[in-house]
Amino acid sequence: MVPEVTYSASSAGALVRFSAGLASSDEIDDWLDAVAHVRPDVARLSGALMLSNLAGVPASAVAVGQDVVVPGERWAATHLPPPGAAGRVSVCAATVDGWIPREGDEVCVLIIDAWSEQIPRTDAVTGVAFHYDAPSNRPPQSWLLATAPADQPWSMGLIADMVLDTVDWARKRMVAPEDLGDWGHGIPTSVVPGVVTPWPGEEESES
Repeated sequence: MVPEVTYSASSAGALVRFSAGLASSDEIDDWLDAVAHVRPDVARLSGALMLSNLAGVPASAVAVGQDVVVPGERWAATHLPPPGAAGRVSVCAATVDGWIPREGDEVCVLIIDAWSEQIPRTDAVTGVAFHYDAPSNRPPQSWLLATAPADQPWSMGLIADMVLDTVDWARKRMVAPEDLGDWGHGIPTSVVPGVVTPWPGEEESES
C-alpha cells in the first residue's frame, strides 16, 4: 500500500518542478537505458515501463524535474551544470498518461532508487609519473625535490624554470674541496649567493 500525500516543498529543500523543456524524450530514454546497466532497481523499472507500454494498460510516460531550474539550463542528469553551480536534486518519474504533479496535488509516490553524484570540476591539480629503465649496474644518481612558490600555481613553465635553475646551480657547485681552499672544510661543494660567514680569525669571502 502506498499512502497519499500532498505534493509540496519540504523544510529541507525546494519543490522539485517537472518540465518538458529540461530533457527530450530521446535523452530520457537513453539515460534510463544507460543507468539500467548499473542500477538493478532502475533496470526493473525500465522493464516494467516497456511491458506496460506494450500492453497499453495503463499507458505510462516518464517526466523529469529538478529543485533548481535556471533559465537556459537543461536537466543535470544529462547536461553538466556550469562551473560553480550549486547542487541539484534531479528526479525521473514514471507517471500515468503523461500527468506531472504540481504543488498542492494529492499524489502517491513510490521511490524506486536514489543516489548521489559529484559535479566534476573543469580543472584539477594532477600529477604524472613515468618509469625510466635505467642501467641495471648502477642506481639512479639523483632526485630533484621542488615546491611551488606560495603565490604561484604549478605550470609547465614553472617546472622547466626549476629544472634549468637546478642545472645552472649544478655547474656552479662542480668544485672540489681543494678549489675552495680553507673554505672547503666548511662548505665542501656548496656555492650560495651572499656573504659566507668565516671561521673565527678568517676574513669574509664573497661567494
